[in-house]
Amino acid sequence: MEGPAEARCDGFLIDDGGVFYSTENETIGVCSPLFLEAITRNQDGHDWGKLFRLVDPEGSVKYYHMRSAVLAAKQQVVIADLVNKGLEVSGHPKAKGLLMQYLRSVKVKASMLSTAKPGWINGSFVLPHESFGPEKAIYSGNFGDHGFGMAGDWKANVGKLCSGNPLLVFAASTAFAAPMLAVAEMEGGGFHFRGASSMGKSTALEVAASVCGSAAKYVLNWDSTKNALEEVAEAHNDCLMVIDELGIVDPEIIGPTLYMIANGHGKSRMNQTKRRWRALFLTSGEVSLAEHMAEAGREPKKGQEVRLLDISADAGAGMGLFEKLHSFDSPAAFANHLKAATRQHYGTPLKRFLEYLTSAHDKITTDCRLSVDGFIERVVPPNVSGEVPRAARRFGLVAVAGELATARKLTGWKPGEAIAAAEKCFGAWMEHRRTFDPVAKAVDRVRTYILANEAKFEIVGGDPLPNRSGYKKNGSYLIDPEVFQDEVCAGLKHDEIAVGLERAGLLRTSGKNRLKKQERIGGDLVYFYSVDGRILEAA
Repeated sequence: MEGPAEARCDGFLIDDGGVFYSTENETIGVCSPLFLEAITRNQDGHDWGKLFRLVDPEGSVKYYHMRSAVLAAKQQVVIADLVNKGLEVSGHPKAKGLLMQYLRSVKVKASMLSTAKPGWINGSFVLPHESFGPEKAIYSGNFGDHGFGMAGDWKANVGKLCSGNPLLVFAASTAFAAPMLAVAEMEGGGFHFRGASSMGKSTALEVAASVCGSAAKYVLNWDSTKNALEEVAEAHNDCLMVIDELGIVDPEIIGPTLYMIANGHGKSRMNQTKRRWRALFLTSGEVSLAEHMAEAGREPKKGQEVRLLDISADAGAGMGLFEKLHSFDSPAAFANHLKAATRQHYGTPLKRFLEYLTSAHDKITTDCRLSVDGFIERVVPPNVSGEVPRAARRFGLVAVAGELATARKLTGWKPGEAIAAAEKCFGAWMEHRRTFDPVAKAVDRVRTYILANEAKFEIVGGDPLPNRSGYKKNGSYLIDPEVFQDEVCAGLKHDEIAVGLERAGLLRTSGKNRLKKQERIGGDLVYFYSVDGRILEAA
């Protein structure tokens, strides 16, 4: 962006020598060069401002976005901001007053949109330091500690080392997936790496953060974030939030807090516009959300667990989260190298990805939705509750985003690695789901019993069996109520297991609010728990 070399406005002359104000008697030097590039406003026609270009004492060109409301209320703050950028104000006694007059009065025909949060705006994507796409826009947010930035060669020094490590590939892919939430018309949500200390969880989070900026600045801490969570979430709109150590959050509030982040809006407050955002977030901790909430005697409400999808940080190779150490002698050495690299090489992948995303938006939108649908069809087993396809959709978006970045040669991964990583992580979540989801728990418990005791189910009309558990009839397993209660559901509440089966569509009943079903056996009508044989295929 480069404006004219000279401009005049209301007695002011602006050229490469600076800003000057002329009267009949004198010409006053006001400050070093300060050109107005564009008038700005947001999409609603509010938050008017001006974008200025200046040159600091070392000759570097910089830009300063001035919100008109701030100029009206805090003139000294505006001057301080400009000086901090490198503007040199002359020592003339009238210089500061004239500078204020210049800032208020200078005009230009060029205009551009501004936005108080990063993300999509009219087909373009805005970050605090840059915008991408057909329509130039400027970030006008107040949140300065965002961590976005660029340095080094991420692909060579971070990305390639993720290859062969599915959990690292998945973590990095979440950063590419975040801007695609809007493309896929998906809600926000998160992933949680769970496992003991020193497994590599923090390393995975820092790798993900380095796609966007320096891990040292980009990774957030729950403790330092809690008092400004809505502001922080809005400052990561359409981007990845990386928040370390879930365990330090008060277990009384963690459920509602995660629900708020995933739902994408804050609380309504008097005389304040409700903050809104759409974000993908990545967290870590030694325990799951359910285990953490249990410390306060609470259980996750329906929907909270699916908003934060739990993934075991144990990759199964005896090296914590890692599976391939490349040339390093130990997991610790590998982790330490990656952590150092994420502080020197960062941000470039997101920039290049956004350039592509905004240049081929329509094609990517169509391809993305088809690819996500294909992922769901491939990994979601039959006869599962609605939370599973919903979760699979988020895993699928991460897979598609990672493959798209790989196809653009941004990652250093082999084709297919991002998909394989997402499938592995989805499988880990499905395994964990059996520990908290009442439907999954019920299905798993009954299926396990039937598989272990198949020989105890007598085929109706066949040879009688001693010590039978029930019967097989018309594709169903008819379980004797006493067996169901004492053996199948031993240690659990049998009514809850039955309700879980019913919710899964795997319990045939006599009608509404009836969990058992009458079946004719040898001329007698007998009540059973009638379990659909499809349970053997369910997850």
